[in-house]
Amino acid sequence: NIYKSIDSAQNIKYSFYCMKFDFQGPNNLPYIRRIAYMFDEITVLVNSKGEITDVKKPENMDERWVETKAKILQNYGGDAITNYLKQVEITIADKEKLIAFLQTDNMFGLFIKGLSEMENPNPSSKIKKKRNLKRKISLVKYSFIKKPSLMNLEMVFL
Repeated sequence: NIYKSIDSAQNIKYSFYCMKFDFQGPNNLPYIRRIAYMFDEITVLVNSKGEITDVKKPENMDERWVETKAKILQNYGGDAITNYLKQVEITIADKEKLIAFLQTDNMFGLFIKGLSEMENPNPSSKIKKKRNLKRKISLVKYSFIKKPSLMNLEMVFL
C-alpha cells in the first residue's frame, strides 16, 4: 500500500507499507528476504523533481535490525555475509545513505521518478498513464517503458 499526501511546501509525502515481496531468481535467498522486510514500512518526502529529500523510518527499525541481523547470523557466516550486513546496518543508521539507497531504481527511485514526471509532465516522456474514472476509488496503472522487465505497478489511491 502506498499513501500520498502533499505538504505546504508542495513536497509529496509517500508512505510505503509493503505487505508482501515477490522474490525471483538469484535474490530468492532467505537472508535477502529478511533484509527486504526491514524496509516494509517507510515514509519519504519527495520534491517536484522526484528526488527524495527526507526519510522517516519506523521507530522500531533499529531494534528490528538487531533482531534480523542476529537471526541471519545464526544460519549464515563468513566475511561476505558479515560485510554485507555491516553495509545494511550503515545504510539504516545514516539518513543520507538511506535516502541514496531508497532513491535507486531497484528500490523506490524508478517509481518516484515516474510519479513525479506524471505530476510535472515532460512532452518527451516515455511513461504512459491510464486511468479508470468509472469508480470513486481510482485505479491507476503505471507502466515504466525504460525498463519493462523491472516494474509494472498497479495501485489504488484512496
